[in-house]
Amino acid sequence: MNPMKRLLVLFFVCAMSCSDNEPDWNFVHVEIIEPSINKEISAGEKVRLVAHVTTPNTLRTVSMFLGNQEISVKSVHPSQEHFLDTTFRTDPTASSIALKVRAEDNVGNFSDRVTLNFTPYELPQACVQTNGISVVVVLPDHTPIEDNVYMHGDFNNYLFGDSNYKLVPIPETNNCACASIRKSSDVSWIQFNRGTETSINQSNNCGNALNGVSNFPLNGIIITKWKDLDCN
Repeated sequence: MNPMKRLLVLFFVCAMSCSDNEPDWNFVHVEIIEPSINKEISAGEKVRLVAHVTTPNTLRTVSMFLGNQEISVKSVHPSQEHFLDTTFRTDPTASSIALKVRAEDNVGNFSDRVTLNFTPYELPQACVQTNGISVVVVLPDHTPIEDNVYMHGDFNNYLFGDSNYKLVPIPETNNCACASIRKSSDVSWIQFNRGTETSINQSNNCGNALNGVSNFPLNGIIITKWKDLDCN
């Protein structure tokens, strides 16, 4: 081979193998586009999440976390790119919370996160009674504005429309309300109603939403469905 041709071939091979633009074949990239870093939101607000996930490998799952709690997971196999565009409702359990998106491919995984800061709010006096347990609830957007919402459970013999346990709207929040349960009451189970047995809250799959108090925090209960409005 002509020495000049040999030199050109070697130069071409080196240029192909030594390029700084060569992709890293073990890399997953996750970018949270929305919300922005340190976005300030109101308790109970609906937040839109937009994330872009890419990998030169094969994506398996994309998961979303609020703090350490996984709130959604989606199988995206066998794609190399995925846009996550969804909305979720925040609960008022803390002054700030980390929103994280994690993507996993056939090699490993990678995460990106932003911090959401809650606008401070104060509970109405009716919800912070002496010797009482404060209960904070996020109501669905479609809850009729003219309806009152009440709590019921073993603490009031499962009485619907009990004025002693009527929820009070919390100013400076989105659809948040609260009430107080006397500590002297026997509190093991809790549910919500709009005055009748047919208007109780239901789980996401329209099942029984009578919750054990020991299984969830009382300062951030999110109601998603009403029996009469969503589960007929």
